[in-house]
Amino acid sequence: MEIATAQKPESLATLAATLRKRLGAGSIFQMLNTRLVIQYGVNLKSISPEQDCDAALLSRVRTALARMGISVDGVQP
Repeated sequence: MEIATAQKPESLATLAATLRKRLGAGSIFQMLNTRLVIQYGVNLKSISPEQDCDAALLSRVRTALARMGISVDGVQP
């Protein structure tokens, strides 16, 4: 599943908004969010300010999405 954007999201909030726009807020987004909560402690529905601009965490989340077959910027890492 490819989710193309004009540029890479620079925060988890931007990434979450992009995912919601492309996937909707239904069961696919919920399942994806649950996996991220379990694996990385990131809740895309309620992102803490400390996590939001953490570049290393954003990179790990993007890599996890790529492993799930979801490319946010149209290019797999």
